[in-house]
Amino acid sequence: MSIPQFRKILLVIIAVDIVWFVAGIALDHKLPPELVTYKVAAEAARASEGLWYHLISLVEFVLVVCWFANLIGLYKLRRKSRLRFLIIQIALLSLYVFAGPAVAHPLVAFLNDISELGHGLLLALIIWSPIATHFEASPEETPSAA
Repeated sequence: MSIPQFRKILLVIIAVDIVWFVAGIALDHKLPPELVTYKVAAEAARASEGLWYHLISLVEFVLVVCWFANLIGLYKLRRKSRLRFLIIQIALLSLYVFAGPAVAHPLVAFLNDISELGHGLLLALIIWSPIATHFEASPEETPSAA
């Protein structure tokens, strides 16, 4: 796999993540009334947990910001971005334990599944594919963007 192909895959995964986020906001009102009622009640129950809920939300927000910032390092084939991506991905996935039941529109759930598959693909590419050697090279040895 070439560097331009890797970068195209990375950009497609970022696009899917953005579409997933926007669809989650846009399609929230399309849920059946019973699910909307449940979702509001579940969010209120989690928010009533107080500091713990806000701490988890803050950690999740910081990790998502770090994740997007680290994508720039992946695009530029920065050496430490591989390890950061792995650590951030594990940390984000571990937060599912604290999330509780989730309610989402079927399209949003589908986009989330595609997004997670893309993240797994990225991990495989940056660890086991020939692209991994470009992350290990010094900046002088890394080919320029082409």
